[in-house]
Amino acid sequence: MFDQVAQGVKDAKFHSLFKSTFVATNPTPETGIASTDDTVAFSATAGLMNIYNGATNAQGNWIRPLHLKLRATAVNTSASDFQIQFNRDIINRWSSGGSAITEVSSFGNTDISDTTLPTSKATIYFGALVLAAASSSVLLGHEIVSDTIFAANDQINIIFDYGPEAGYNVDAVEVSNFYIGPMAIGPGHNLSLHAWGNSMAADPAFEFRLVYAEYPNQN
Repeated sequence: MFDQVAQGVKDAKFHSLFKSTFVATNPTPETGIASTDDTVAFSATAGLMNIYNGATNAQGNWIRPLHLKLRATAVNTSASDFQIQFNRDIINRWSSGGSAITEVSSFGNTDISDTTLPTSKATIYFGALVLAAASSSVLLGHEIVSDTIFAANDQINIIFDYGPEAGYNVDAVEVSNFYIGPMAIGPGHNLSLHAWGNSMAADPAFEFRLVYAEYPNQN
């Protein structure tokens, strides 16, 4: 009996986790989304991705990014590096530009009893973004993800957790992993991703995939 109860608790946790997990990606496979081509230093009003948590305090939903993959489909010619930075703020920073991204629930089985696919509280934009002025911005992480220009299909993996930082090659494709630590976006808060490259004159484009979870799921 105890084993059955323990298994039931485990199944409930598994069910709850995946019911509240979402995937956001560019809509067309193998077609990247262009970024800003003249960003040669950090700019608070230029972004590559923006996530706004539209939940109210009463709803209580927190967004936790889990993994972000960036695959270069157009290279940043003349750049000597490529850097990214995450900033959290207490307002919606997106102003204009980029592509609005429609997330999907990674939990797609609606045949299970009492299962209703949740609706995410995230509003996500990716591409050449114009951001509003910061209100109460906090720096959460900065990485130099490449020390040269990208080659087509170079891939950057951002893992929002602790762990050993490691880069490795797969055939001729450069694949680099960066553990940047956990981040959370509270109700009414915003996470912006900024990107730039020294001497960058051509805009890189990226096929991307963001996986994130929302806690608690109250949909």
